[in-house]
Amino acid sequence: IVMTALELNPGLFVVARQENPQFDELFDASGADLVARRSFIVARRILFMATTPLLSVFIDHLVGHSEEFAENVEKQLEHALHGRAPSLWTVNLVGAWSESLRAAERENVPILLEHISQNSRTPSAEELHCVCLLIERGASRVFLPSPDYELQEGDSLLFAGRDSARREMLFGLREPTALVSLASGRFQPRGTIMRRLARKRAG
Repeated sequence: IVMTALELNPGLFVVARQENPQFDELFDASGADLVARRSFIVARRILFMATTPLLSVFIDHLVGHSEEFAENVEKQLEHALHGRAPSLWTVNLVGAWSESLRAAERENVPILLEHISQNSRTPSAEELHCVCLLIERGASRVFLPSPDYELQEGDSLLFAGRDSARREMLFGLREPTALVSLASGRFQPRGTIMRRLARKRAG
C-alpha cells in the first residue's frame, strides 16, 4: 500500500496507489483524495490504444524525430486551436466513410486532404479547426501531410482539433453532393440518377 501526501494550500492532498483489488474497502475508507488503481489505469490505456491506434504511432515518431518536427506540430496546432485543448479522432476511409470518395471518383474529381479539412456546408471555403497528424496507407505512413495530399479509399487518418471540425468533416465524407461540389468547384445535384443525367448533359 502506497500513500503520498502532497502539500497543497491549504492542507494536504493525499494520493493512494492501490496494487491489489482485494483492498478496495480499505482504500475506500482511507479518506484519500485520489486512489490510483493499477487495473483501471491499464484498462483505460488498452481502451485508448484500441480507439485511437494511430496516436501511439505518431507519438513514437514525435519522440524520435527532430526538434524542428515537434516545433512544426506545435505551430500547426496553435494555428488551428488558438490555445484550446484538442480532441483526437481517427477516420478510416472505408464503408460509409468513403462514400464521397467513390462518388468523386465517378466524377473524375480528386479528393485532397484540404477538401475534407474545409466546411463543405458553407458558401465559401471555410477552414476547419483541425490538423491532420498522420495518414496511413497500407504499410506507408505520412506525418503532417500537406493539404494537396490526394486521398484514397482505405486510408486511415489521425486528426487533432475541435469537436465541431470532426462533425463537419464526417458530414462531408458521408454527403457526396457537398464534398464533390467543394472539390470540383461545380454544384453537384443530389442523388445518383440526377448526377448521372448531369454528366450526360455536360458530355
